[in-house]
Amino acid sequence: MATGAASRKFKALRITHAKGTMIHTNPSDRERFYTCPPYFLFAFESELSFPTIIDTLNAAAPDITAQPYPLVDAVFVMNKGWAVNFGDGQGGFQFVTPEGKPMSGWVWQPAEFVLFECLAWLSAVMPHMVRYEPVIIGYMIPHKPKDTEPQNGA
Repeated sequence: MATGAASRKFKALRITHAKGTMIHTNPSDRERFYTCPPYFLFAFESELSFPTIIDTLNAAAPDITAQPYPLVDAVFVMNKGWAVNFGDGQGGFQFVTPEGKPMSGWVWQPAEFVLFECLAWLSAVMPHMVRYEPVIIGYMIPHKPKDTEPQNGA
């Protein structure tokens, strides 16, 4: 399956909000990463440069604010660096210019410790949740009431 088809299928998935779930995140990350977890690529090597990778991703999904959100949220290439779509620039994980301005959209940087950068990014963008209802209930009882929106602790 091509990456575009796999990411489209993944981004079409939606989390079933369990009754009583509390999340702690900001509005930008809640909208972007609670509804559907992040989709990212991790490569051990690539002949492509990061500008080429970003151009390819932008061609596939030119509007980074479109919903459902763009197909790929981040790309990590061992011994090369990372590229992250910072969305509207208001998420918990931000890239800030020397002037103090948060960047939106795609930003890339060379990096030596790419696996650490990937894990740090995931840790930063995934909303923290406290579930009071077992996850399995959603699979056993597929039709839940509409009043199961989580409480936002942000």
